Amino acid sequence: MKIKTIVLTFIFCLHLSAASNAYETILNDENIKNGNNYGYAVCVSEDYVIVGAPYDDTGEDNSGAAYIYHREGTNWVKQQTIKASTFVQYEQFGWPVDIDGNTAIIGTNQGKGAAYIFEKASDGWEQKLKLQPDTLDSNARFRHSVSISGNTVVIGAPYNHNYEYGSVYVFVKENNGWVEQKKLDQDAYQGQRFGHSVSIDGDYIAVGKPFAFHLLLVKSWANTP
Repeated sequence: MKIKTIVLTFIFCLHLSAASNAYETILNDENIKNGNNYGYAVCVSEDYVIVGAPYDDTGEDNSGAAYIYHREGTNWVKQQTIKASTFVQYEQFGWPVDIDGNTAIIGTNQGKGAAYIFEKASDGWEQKLKLQPDTLDSNARFRHSVSISGNTVVIGAPYNHNYEYGSVYVFVKENNGWVEQKKLDQDAYQGQRFGHSVSIDGDYIAVGKPFAFHLLLVKSWANTP
């Protein structure tokens, strides 16, 4: 089960049990600087936690970073600080993050947008792919929201189609690569921002449309026109 939330500055890991709800640890890092927005987005999956710091300046101003921690016994240990293989000024890598097992997806916050897939290898987390479909508008904000479940990734582009309608892209892992399987569109409401938020679990995809005042739940999405 994955739990997602938005926090500021510090990450508090709680151990939940029938007897008590106790803070287990506080995650921080000596390399974090004021203004990095460490903790802007977080996700936990079993014994892994990923933390976005989209205003990290290492390499380029506001190029962004993400931190991955692993639970070892009763301690949470930083495994790696990850960044896009090519630093892009103001890309804000780490704006949204999600993790499921040994796969993580990190989005950005610039123009057309991009999302990056990282997979855990024997010697650390490696960037496997930069996702950026050809069908995106120049300011689609593809990466505004990301979610992963098993071998399926969902990415929202709420400003696609001339800032008006939005789109959601579904990618699946096939033969050790990631391929686009489906593009979901909803043109019923102008300015609805379809894809502002997304989440996937098994056969279900939830898509937020905040300016249409409702959420769309999609089942058997592979067959959706």
